[in-house]
Amino acid sequence: MLIPIPATTAVHDGNGTAVEIALLTVAQCPYGHNIAFTVPDYEDLDYFQQKATAWAGAHASTCPGPTSSTAKSGR
Repeated sequence: MLIPIPATTAVHDGNGTAVEIALLTVAQCPYGHNIAFTVPDYEDLDYFQQKATAWAGAHASTCPGPTSSTAKSGR
């Protein structure tokens, strides 16, 4: 699953505040394994979404499943 999430950073330089807006692209499996990329520019969103999609495809075939005894098995 890919979720673009807005992330903001406020920088105060003494005279004013500049707010930078970026996106966070996340790929996550049902067991909570994930990868996240902070996208510095909206124009780079497609590139990072492709990286997240590639990770998700590779992870689907190698996922170890639950990583703790309290995780629920859905496979």
